Amino acid sequence: MFEPGDETGGQWVRERGAPAVARRLRSGGPPLPGVSGRRWAGLLA
Repeated sequence: MFEPGDETGGQWVRERGAPAVARRLRSGGPPLPGVSGRRWAGLLA
């Protein structure tokens, strides 16, 4: 899901837990904090 060293992705997992982050990515909801709209679109692709 994230590249090694991805600080923002790692922070999401630490704060919210992997299942919650995966659900958010699958649902296509609003971007998680700290990510641009373009990057969010890439993560959802």
